[in-house]
Amino acid sequence: MMALDGSRKDFLTNCFMKEDLMPFLQSVWAESKAYTKPFSILLIDVDHFKSFNDTYGHLDGDEVLKYFSSSLRLSLGEQAGIPFRFGGDEFVVVLPGKTAAETYALACRLAKNIKSRHFLLKGRQFKMSFSGGVASYPQDGQTAEEILDRADKAVYSSKRSGRGHTTQYSKRWLNTLKVFGPVVLIVLIAAGLFLLNKYYYKGQLGALRRINAVQISIPRFEAKSLDTVYLKSGGYLKGTITNETADELELRLKLDRGQGTMVLKKSDIKYVEKGQKPTPDNPAK
Repeated sequence: MMALDGSRKDFLTNCFMKEDLMPFLQSVWAESKAYTKPFSILLIDVDHFKSFNDTYGHLDGDEVLKYFSSSLRLSLGEQAGIPFRFGGDEFVVVLPGKTAAETYALACRLAKNIKSRHFLLKGRQFKMSFSGGVASYPQDGQTAEEILDRADKAVYSSKRSGRGHTTQYSKRWLNTLKVFGPVVLIVLIAAGLFLLNKYYYKGQLGALRRINAVQISIPRFEAKSLDTVYLKSGGYLKGTITNETADELELRLKLDRGQGTMVLKKSDIKYVEKGQKPTPDNPAK
């Protein structure tokens, strides 16, 4: 593994500089591949740093970066990871021998430390957070470049799903579920209600599911009078009432082929519209 003893550090954050990141990362990758062991990258983006800079100025922004980098180094401890300043408010931590799960636990510890260490500036307290991304070799990629790129994609996933947390590249789908899960659930419920209404509570199909008995016969239907029975379910049936008791009504249906007799409970009926007897001037339809 490449030694960093002679490498330069950023004067503001006391982290190694971006220029030395890829050579070091390549050496970590080569050793990990040779000895079949993992390494991980934690990429960090300080939340809302640009807004802070725009509001309070770059000098106060520098104080934010000093505070954050000191918290980062404290959380890493001795030889746990090597921090690099990757950009204005971005940091990369290389963790030789660490899995994605171990690196994620470290990121959670860093987030907790950031919340517990109050950032004071000119007598005011500021809350800070970061969006993190974790990728690990060989789980998430086979080259150093792939691992760095996938840590960056994990950071983007953290930002898109609300910031203030860390995402493992292999578990980005959890963020998608967090963002779109409620919407998908509402859509599924709405679709289920629509289908239930369509197939169980509308039209004659809904009515047929609520009858107690059906007797079908094949002889051709001979209409004497066509009554319309409107059901509480929202459906209706056309036919001729052939028998009626205190609790039930027998209806001979008008079907496309032949005729059928149906017994309905009166408790299921909304009202009945009596038809007219067919005449030469008013034939049955």
